[in-house]
Amino acid sequence: MDPVTHFTTGALAGRVLDDRLTGWKAMVFCLAAAGLPDVDSLIGSGPEDYLIHHRGFTHSIMGIAILAAVLSGFFKILWRDVAFKRLFLIALGIMLLEVYLDLATTFGTQILWPFSRHRFAFPGMFIIDPFFTLGLLGIFVLTLVLKGKRKSLGWLGLAVAVIYPLINLGIGAVLENRLAKRLPAAGGDFHGIHVTTDLLTPLYWKVITEDDRRYGLGSAKLSLSASVPYLEVFQKPDAALVKQLSEEASIFHTWFWFARYPVVWSVEEIDDGREVTFADLRFFSHSPLGQKIFPEYQPPFTLTARLNREGRLAAYLYHRYGETVGWRVPD
Repeated sequence: MDPVTHFTTGALAGRVLDDRLTGWKAMVFCLAAAGLPDVDSLIGSGPEDYLIHHRGFTHSIMGIAILAAVLSGFFKILWRDVAFKRLFLIALGIMLLEVYLDLATTFGTQILWPFSRHRFAFPGMFIIDPFFTLGLLGIFVLTLVLKGKRKSLGWLGLAVAVIYPLINLGIGAVLENRLAKRLPAAGGDFHGIHVTTDLLTPLYWKVITEDDRRYGLGSAKLSLSASVPYLEVFQKPDAALVKQLSEEASIFHTWFWFARYPVVWSVEEIDDGREVTFADLRFFSHSPLGQKIFPEYQPPFTLTARLNREGRLAAYLYHRYGETVGWRVPD
C-alpha cells in the first residue's frame, strides 16, 4: 500500500492506545511501527535491488519481529515505566497489520523470508485504493472532532482495515466464478482466468485470461452486466529469449522472477536490431476511468531489451513509476 494508508492505520492504532500510554509518545511510536517495514525501499542503489529486497526481509515474519524488538528497545529508553514486552507486542501487532495490507495487493510480499522468496499475495485492493484510504482518513479526522470517542473510532478504523480487503477478495472470487462460465460460452478460448483488482476496485475489476501463448486483458464492472468484457491480447515472452536474456544480464532473471503476468508489451525495429519491452499485467489499469484519466499511461516495472542484429543483448532500459533508468550495457 501507499505510505499515506500505512501511516493512517498507524495513527488509528495510536488512538486506540493513547489512554494507556502517554498521548503523543503513543502516536509517534505507532507511526514509527507503521512506517518502519518500508525501510527496505532504501536498500541498494539500483532497480534490481528494489525488485529483490522491497517487501522482502523487513516484510517477513522474522523481519518484523526483529524490527519490533529494535523499535521497542529504543522507545523503552523514553518510556522507562512501560514494559519492553508491552511495547514489543504493540509494535509487532501494528507491523503485522501493515504486512497484511501489503499482502492484500498484487505486488506480493515475501512473508516467509529467508525460508522462501515466494511473493505471497491475495487480490483484495489495488496498490492505490482511494475508497479505502479516504475512508480511513475520514475516520481519523472524526477522532480529532469527537475526542470522547477516539478509542472506539480507532477500533472502527482498524476493523475496516482488516475487513475491507477480505470483502473485496470475496467479491472478486464471485466475479471470477461467473466469468469462468460466461466467457467460454461467448467463444473465449483459454485455459485460465484471473479476476484481480484495478483502479477503483470494487467498482471495476481487471480480468486476465491465458492460454499457452497469450494473455487477454479486460475490465469487468461490479454489476457484471450481460456483455462479456473486451479482451486485449498480449503475447507471452518466448521461453528461449527469456532464458537467453536471464543469462546475459541478471536483471532479466530477477524481473521474470518478480513478474506474475509477464507479456511482450512492444517490439520495435531499429537500425541495428530491435527493442523488446516486457511488462507485467498486474500494473496495468484497464478500468474505463483509468484509461480516461491516463490515456497514454505507461505501466511501471517495464524492462526493455535492445538486441543487436545477432539477437544478443546490447543494452537494457528499466522504467518504474515515472523513474527511468537509462540504457545500460550488461556486465
